[in-house]
Parts: sequence; C-alpha cells; structure tokens
Amino acid sequence: VIFLRELLAERGRVLGIGRRGTAWRVDTNEGDVEGDQIVCALPTWQAAPLIAQHSAAATQALSRVKYSPILAAHWLSRDAAFPAGFGYLSGPSEGAKVLGTLFTSDLFPDRTPAGLRSGATLIGGTRDPDAVNLDDQGVRVRIEEEHRQLTGRTLSFEHLHLVRHARAVAVPAPGHAKLRHEIHASLPQGLVLAGAWDCSGAMEDAARSGREAADRLMGAA
Repeated sequence: VIFLRELLAERGRVLGIGRRGTAWRVDTNEGDVEGDQIVCALPTWQAAPLIAQHSAAATQALSRVKYSPILAAHWLSRDAAFPAGFGYLSGPSEGAKVLGTLFTSDLFPDRTPAGLRSGATLIGGTRDPDAVNLDDQGVRVRIEEEHRQLTGRTLSFEHLHLVRHARAVAVPAPGHAKLRHEIHASLPQGLVLAGAWDCSGAMEDAARSGREAADRLMGAA
C-alpha cells in the first residue's frame, strides 16, 4: 500500500499517479514508487489533480468541498490578563471579532519565556473570511479590543507573528454525506481518499476517515 501523505514527507513532492500494468505508480521528484493500492490522505485541492485522469467524477466532486480561511496570530505579552486555562471560543451570537484564543503558555509553559504569557488567537472563518488578509496593525487592534472587553485591561505585545491559511478547515455543507458517497463510489479499485474534509473537519473525523480508508482497502484485498 502506498501512503501519499508519507511520501510527501519523505520524498518531497508527488508529481502524479499512474498505472503500470495492474500496479499503481506514484511519480515523485526523487523517483517512482509502485504498489497494489494507494491511500491519498491529502486536502481536496491537492488530491484532485492527482486523481483527475483516474476519476473525473471524483475530481469534480472534490472541488465542491469548501474551506474556511483562518488567520492565526501568535503573540507574547507581559500584561495579558486572561485567566489561566485552555482558552476560549467565541460563538456567532457574541459578536466577537475573533474566533477564540488558546492560552499556549498555560498549555505549554516550558515553551514561553519567564515573565511572559503567550497565546494563539484565531481570526476569520466563515463569519469573516476577509479577515485572513488583515495586516499586523489590524490584528493587533482586534486582539486588544477583545482582551479589553473580556478583562477590562489593556494588552500590549512583546511579539506578534501571523500565519494565514486560505483553506484551513473543511466546512461541510448540507448534502455532504451524499457528496462523500459520490466521491468514494467514483474511485477505481485500489485507490482511496482520506482526510479531515471527508467528514466534519474535526481531528477525530480525520482519524475516522483514515480508518475507513483502511477498511475499504482491506475489504477489496
């Protein structure tokens, strides 16, 4: 069995998927790999061009899976007044301009310099997709305002690092179960897809998708 996720880590770049007789062939920038079966555990936009010649229907269906853009702002502060804990998420009804904040210095205290608090504030999502393009100042203002509203105190930054993910989290729409069935049913024997997009986008669903992919291959063996 060829696992494309592992190949990307070990061989750098997958160039294509082909057939050599009854075997599957994966072309990489460091040579070819052959196997009887392939697990393609990639985001939809990476998987689609690789399987295009093998299933036009699955490729088209993959393009219908939508993603949420997320901006992750990693910060250090000497005066953050957030209480100790895991962090928090903000629901749509609360009208917050951030999706939530993880208190990373509480989760990983050994990774934060003494005397500082660190956090990872998430901004954007389907509620505010354009926020992924905010500059440093725009992000600072949002986090400062959120901190002031929640704690009544001013927040200053020792450091701020922004990471933008244009397609961070898969967002299943109504009819996603039917779409999943359409994708998997359209694949040729020996080729299966897996990923967080396959279910809800949550980590546990990514693991579930991997187990289901293994079950499909074992059932076909």
